[in-house]
Amino acid sequence: MKLFQITLFISVITCFSGVHAENWLVSNEINGDFSTISEALESHSVMSGDVVMVLPGIYEEAIMIPACRRITLRSTDGPQSTIIMPPVYKNNDKHMAVILKGRCTFEGFTVMENPINLSSTGNPGLLDMFGNGGPWPHISTGIYATGPGKIRHNIIIGFRVGVCSSCPSGAMGNPAIVRFNECHSNDIGVTICETTNVVRDNFIHDNYWLGVLISHGACGELNNNLIIHNGDLSRVASAGVLCWQDYVLRPEFNMTPIIGNNTIHSNRGPGIRLRYVRGGLCTPIIQHNILSWNEGPGILCETVFGDPDTMPYPIVHYCNFWNNTGGALHNISRVIGCMYVDPLYINGFYVDPDSPVINAGMLPGTWGTVINRDELDGKQVDLGYHHPPKSGQYDPFPLN
Repeated sequence: MKLFQITLFISVITCFSGVHAENWLVSNEINGDFSTISEALESHSVMSGDVVMVLPGIYEEAIMIPACRRITLRSTDGPQSTIIMPPVYKNNDKHMAVILKGRCTFEGFTVMENPINLSSTGNPGLLDMFGNGGPWPHISTGIYATGPGKIRHNIIIGFRVGVCSSCPSGAMGNPAIVRFNECHSNDIGVTICETTNVVRDNFIHDNYWLGVLISHGACGELNNNLIIHNGDLSRVASAGVLCWQDYVLRPEFNMTPIIGNNTIHSNRGPGIRLRYVRGGLCTPIIQHNILSWNEGPGILCETVFGDPDTMPYPIVHYCNFWNNTGGALHNISRVIGCMYVDPLYINGFYVDPDSPVINAGMLPGTWGTVINRDELDGKQVDLGYHHPPKSGQYDPFPLN
């Protein structure tokens, strides 16, 4: 009996440890194990722990990795040559190109809207969430994560929402991890909604309405991203980052998103807009960012309904503001250690070695701060992002 129990225990541990691992090849041009990505993901031969490698090509299909499949889906040659494009949809149907439900990895693709869908639904810039409340991101989404997946080294182009991480992703402390992606020419680059998240090291630029939308009780971190040239001043609430708090349905939520170590530059609207619609218990922590040349205040706090005196205003620590057309801050009182100096950009938003933003933050390890991962030497944290967050490059730090 004891031997049986030991054998059963070993079998259970083996089942959950993910020891099964095989590599599979997808190609729509040469002979591989599968000719489409969907065929591989739906195959009973492909099991949790396996790696599905995709050769260069254009794959016109919508794909889904279900919650029960812990699969790595990776291109062999990177996003420049491996494209996923959703099929043609009729009657302006809601659609998503990639749905990630499980603890999976999705890496190294260009995910772009089908040009025919764009011509039938209109320019992504037509979306307006305010007023009648819709349509919401599902109308057209590039990558939609409802599980703790890793989304890395991708380029996402042409959707209403480039990347959307939504409940139940991260609801139990297992956040989706969005790193080293490039989101551009979408209506909204990245949306995080009702969940914890890790959105780090991304290049989010030239989206038609918002670079990043943090909404509906979202928390976690927006860290070390380059967020530039997003927005349209003719659109309601245009901004580089919109933290939109509306708790009419979830008044018990007390979420604290941390917006840290980002460079937020030349967006059409405020760099960060905090828009309180019906109140709530959210107090964003905004720290160690550079906010420069935005067409509005560096950070704007505004209320739409409710008593402004009862709104949970953000805490702003050690940020640098430079040449924002609306000034540094509007309607914000809790400000600590901020600067108002030229950051001395060089070489595409690196900063000069003599820049005043170097070692201008709090000490690494101080509660709520982002550690300076360039030099863990006890110096103070630099402001702004530390590495060029471009798609397709190798990860400069280990991913745990």
